[in-house]
Amino acid sequence: FLRLSLQDQSGRFLGQNTSWHNRKDYQNDRALSGLPAPELSLRVLGGGSMDADPLGRKMTRMKLELRNAGTPALNVRIRLLSEDGEPVLPVFYSDNYLQMMPWEKQTVTAEFETGKLHGAPVFELQAWKL
Repeated sequence: FLRLSLQDQSGRFLGQNTSWHNRKDYQNDRALSGLPAPELSLRVLGGGSMDADPLGRKMTRMKLELRNAGTPALNVRIRLLSEDGEPVLPVFYSDNYLQMMPWEKQTVTAEFETGKLHGAPVFELQAWKL
């Protein structure tokens, strides 16, 4: 894996890109199948009501922390479900479909229309081999 990070002159993080390269057999990604399953966890750091959006809908913002305690986690996707298992849509994430290296943590915000959530929020993680 190769990770490139971009910072401005003051050291402020601007973005990153993670890629996979198989030096022996270019563009053969079969070796990814041999990776063990990642060990991902998610916890809610906080959340609450926001001002209404331009259409007057009540919105909620939640702050989430993702941690990877194992091998590289590829295409990590966060989904928000209601307590009854129904997806909450749309949800606007500050980042999604993440590539997380071992022992990395990342903070993500999720914004959604308050009325679309029925009961307690349930966040589901999906990833390659998870």
